[in-house]
Amino acid sequence: EFDTHGRLAKPQTVVFVTDMHLGSLFGRSYAEELTTTINAQQPDVVLVGGDLVDNRLLWVRRERSYEPLKDIHSVYGVYAVRGNHDHLHGRIGEAEMLFRSIGFRFLVNEAVDLPDGLHLVGLEDYRSQPVNPYLASLAGTNPQQVQILVEHQPRRFLEARDAGYDLYLAGHTHAGQQAPLNLITRRMYLLDNGSRYFGPMLGVVSSGYGLWGSPVRIGNRPEI
Repeated sequence: EFDTHGRLAKPQTVVFVTDMHLGSLFGRSYAEELTTTINAQQPDVVLVGGDLVDNRLLWVRRERSYEPLKDIHSVYGVYAVRGNHDHLHGRIGEAEMLFRSIGFRFLVNEAVDLPDGLHLVGLEDYRSQPVNPYLASLAGTNPQQVQILVEHQPRRFLEARDAGYDLYLAGHTHAGQQAPLNLITRRMYLLDNGSRYFGPMLGVVSSGYGLWGSPVRIGNRPEI
C-alpha cells in the first residue's frame, strides 16, 4: 500500500511480479504457488513486468502451466508488459494469446485509467524498441492521479521522471542472480535492484520471481 498525499480515495495494494519464466524449469505447481502468494496480499491491481515465458512455448503449452494464474484475485485486474524472453522464437502473439485467455491484459505502449486515481502505462520491451516515442505522450496530466509506468528492463528512469511519473516499476536484472554477477548489473543500470527516488519519482526494480539459465540464486532471493 502507498500514500499519495490525498490523491487517492483510499490506500491501494499494488502487487508487482516480474520474470516468472514459465517453461521447462518452472511449471504448473510453480504457477499455483505464485497465485496463492499473490492472492494473500489481497491486491487491488496486479502488475506483471514481463518475461512470463522463459524459452520455448512448447513447455508452457504441454503442461498448461499458465492456467493456475487465472485464479489470481485482483479488484481491477491483471496487467502485463512484454519482456525480452517473451519475444524469443518470434512467438510473442501466441504467448500473449495464452495469457489473455486467462484474463491478463497486455499494455504495449498503452495507457489505462483505473478507479481511485491510478493512471497506468505499459511500454514495449527495450530490446524491441530502444527508443520509445510513447513514454512521455502516454503520461497522464491529471494531478489527482498517480502516474505508474511499467516496463521490463530498467532503462528509462530519467525519462520517466522528466515525463512526470510518480512510480516506475521494472525487473529483468534478477539482481545479478548469482554473485558476483550483481557487480555487473550494478554498473549496467542506474538501479538494478530495490528502490530509489529519482527526484519526486520512486523507481523500483524487482529481483524477479523466477530465474533463467542455471537454476541457482546466490546473494539474492525471489520476490514479488
